[in-house]
Amino acid sequence: MYRLFVAVPIPDNIKNSLLRLKANISGAKWTQEDQLHITLKFIGEVEGQVFREIRNKLSEIKMDQFQLQIKGVGYFPPGSSSKRSVPKVLWAGIEEITFLTRLRNRIEGSLNECGIKRESRKFNPHITLVRLKNSHFHNITDFLSIHSTFKSDSFPVGEFRLYSSKLLPGGVVHTIE
Repeated sequence: MYRLFVAVPIPDNIKNSLLRLKANISGAKWTQEDQLHITLKFIGEVEGQVFREIRNKLSEIKMDQFQLQIKGVGYFPPGSSSKRSVPKVLWAGIEEITFLTRLRNRIEGSLNECGIKRESRKFNPHITLVRLKNSHFHNITDFLSIHSTFKSDSFPVGEFRLYSSKLLPGGVVHTIE
């Protein structure tokens, strides 16, 4: 059984700029440098034959290189400012997503041919920076206000990758498939 997702890898210089955002927030588990990516499609668990079909279909997608830039920070779930609904994830946003959205739509179409359902939620590309558990909202709002104007250098995107994901006691391990 394979637990799969499709993502855009992040160049090392951009990862380094994201790592500089790291702050002391209680209950925060920061994403490891080698795990930073922009998810285009979470597929979930599939069997070996479906895995091979997915890999073959995705390898047929050709794309022109385009530029992306990371801009701003935010949190999920949105609107969670009450004590009952505390943020669970802090993320860095992506500016100007037209070409990224086109790529994501092509991936969705190809995967649909393999029997993978299309995503019904609006595409909200981001890079997960932190997973939060029992964090104080005050620390989160401080982080958001300090880094609200964060902007990375732009970087070229010329590929996407199929990853498998294993949930281990020490955290998640992603493998390029």
